[in-house]
Amino acid sequence: MNTTTVDKDSPLPVVIIILVFLALGAAYIAGLFPDVMETDAAQYASISREMAESGNYLEVLHRGEDYLDKPPLLFWLSSLSIQVFGASAWAYKLPSFLFTILGIWSVFRFTLIYYPRKAALYAAFILASCQAWFLFNNDVRTDTILAGSVIFSVWQIARYLEYKNIWGVILGAVGIAAAMMAKGPIGIMAPALAVGSHLVFARRWKTFFRPGWLLMLVIVAILLIPMCYGLYTQYGMDGLEFFFWKQSFGRITGENEWRNDTGYFYFLHTFPWAFIPWALMAIAALFFGLLCLTKNRFKVGKSQPEAMSLFGFLLPFIALSFSHYKLPHYIFVTFPFAAVFCAKFLYQSLEKSKKQALILGTIIPGIIAIVGVSALASIYVFSFTIPYLLMASVGFVLIGVSLFYGRKSLFMAEKALLVAIFCTAFSNFALNTLFYPELLTYQPGKAAAAWLQKNETSKTAALYYVSDHPLEFHAGRILPYLYSSNMQEYVDHHPGSFIYTDDFGLEDLQNFGYQPKIEATFPRQHPALLSITFLNPKTRHLALGNRYWLTLD
Repeated sequence: MNTTTVDKDSPLPVVIIILVFLALGAAYIAGLFPDVMETDAAQYASISREMAESGNYLEVLHRGEDYLDKPPLLFWLSSLSIQVFGASAWAYKLPSFLFTILGIWSVFRFTLIYYPRKAALYAAFILASCQAWFLFNNDVRTDTILAGSVIFSVWQIARYLEYKNIWGVILGAVGIAAAMMAKGPIGIMAPALAVGSHLVFARRWKTFFRPGWLLMLVIVAILLIPMCYGLYTQYGMDGLEFFFWKQSFGRITGENEWRNDTGYFYFLHTFPWAFIPWALMAIAALFFGLLCLTKNRFKVGKSQPEAMSLFGFLLPFIALSFSHYKLPHYIFVTFPFAAVFCAKFLYQSLEKSKKQALILGTIIPGIIAIVGVSALASIYVFSFTIPYLLMASVGFVLIGVSLFYGRKSLFMAEKALLVAIFCTAFSNFALNTLFYPELLTYQPGKAAAAWLQKNETSKTAALYYVSDHPLEFHAGRILPYLYSSNMQEYVDHHPGSFIYTDDFGLEDLQNFGYQPKIEATFPRQHPALLSITFLNPKTRHLALGNRYWLTLD
């Protein structure tokens, strides 16, 4: 591999940088417009709409009832966005998208403190193009704000550590408070583990006693007052105990009732697909980073100038693995740190042929996987052959232009990096414009809301044994929830009312002696519970259930 004509520290061509962010930006923006997905994102969107309508920001309510599960920041920001732009999917997702931009910028700026500018660009590229970042900007939950806030706070704290910049203390406190109001104590634990590990391995013992830390805690406490006041007025001390203990630490101790007992190694098989196409490179980079630290006698130095990225990833990853309740997105908060040590590994490998070959070997399987999945989803599952091929042509043009401009100034590993970025951007643009919009036609809430608004006139409407947050979000109101025990009373007081239910509810009503008249039928498949039967066009009808608008005789 000839590297004699390539300068390791030469800047990346401006054209390439612009094309990368244009491609990634197009994929992200396309992800704002598919409908809110069941279950969590749609529920949070419905709560945000309800908050925007009521104007009550101190109490989080779900269908008019107390809701004690998530801190309020997502609901505050999304409800403000809904008030400004109206109740739409993109308005709900917009604040989280802005925190994504903040997270990518923070990764760049943090990396720039300890590594060359080229490595900082790598880190931003890697984070912005990992699959998890596309997913949780489409299926928006609290973790998007959490991850952006955590890496922002770590960047600011690094400014304070290295330059004694007081704004690092103030803005670091803002980031920690935002992270805590997004997800709970993990918002302070993740930065504390990252920064604390760095100070230990740098042997900077006196730094632990800087007065800035006390100021930071005071600012965090002040910023948390509105949330704590709301929790106390709504739930008393139980609300504060839940937020500061049971919600996070209680999942490890077993005090929290939520548990799915997924096992300690659950995240080991979650990480490879969530961090694609960089997962294999991250494993190699983590290994070499720990090896370098070991050779340095567990002290950061010239070859390993910071330990925040290694242990900001590793320690929260291990701690979260002990939770009794785990979902894939819980570890996404660690991905900005993974992007940093991947970028460092890539940069330090540029003039080493064997390590460049290793990097190529880790990136190529990721490229094949992401392009293969998007092609399968867009060409076979929903048969968008021509649009997908047109998008692929644009993707190949972008790759060709980038490689042309970098033909004399890029190493082979950097060219592989660019190919992977454009492939993931193109693949997710295709998923967000072709696959998800078609998939979400089988999530009937939006269509059912449109039908209700067209046909309702003076009739009332209610849900029977189904929960449909997309329906309530797009209908712009909360619908009564009925069971067999209160159905007759409701029908007596609201004759001719529209009832929304599923196959089970329809059969149940028939068994109780009602004669349902089906007014509208909507095929239904939960978008997060896809099966081979559904993905196969020939057998899809076998996997579908139905939702109905009906009236009762």
